[in-house]
Order: sequence, then C-alpha cells, then structure tokens
Amino acid sequence: MMPDPITLADHVAAQNDRWIAVAAVCCLIAFGIFIWRWMVADRKNIADRLNHMTDQQIEMAINLSKVVANNTAALEDVSRIIERCPAAGLTQLRKMAQDENEARKNR
Repeated sequence: MMPDPITLADHVAAQNDRWIAVAAVCCLIAFGIFIWRWMVADRKNIADRLNHMTDQQIEMAINLSKVVANNTAALEDVSRIIERCPAAGLTQLRKMAQDENEARKNR
C-alpha cells in the first residue's frame, strides 16, 4: 500500500539534512554523466553544425567584401563625375552617371 503524499512529505522532512545533501550530490552526478554521454554521442553532429556555421560566416564575409568593393567603385565613379563638372546642374549629373554606368556595363 502506497503512503499518501502528506505522510511521505512528513517522513522526508523528518530525515536528517545529510541524506538530502547525499541525494542532491547523486542527482548532480547522474545529470553530469547524462550530459557527458550525450555530448560524446552527439559529437559528430555538433562538429558538423559548427563547420556549417563557420562556412556560412566565411561565405558572408566574402559577399560583404564584394559589396564593399562594388560600393567603393561606385563612389569613385561618382567622385570622378563630380570632379569633371563641379558647376553642372543636377540633371546633367544624372545623365553623366547613367552614361558612366552604361559604359561600365559594356566593358
């Protein structure tokens, strides 16, 4: 026959604190062993995920460097256009920028 929860709680509360500490240490050790075994068993999967994330970061860095290079080239084109005609109107600047872009695409 199972004791009711109140009787069980009274029995546990009446025990010495030493047994509670021993039970806590045993639970901590069991949890540590479980985590250790899980990490060892899942080591290959974790390594694959880490490699995948590293590859993605490298790919994003390469893409970012391409964007920076393209932006630098575009800003240099704009600087050349502005230097060539400092007194030109806004419509002339737009037309010259379009011409430069078309010339660069045709290269």
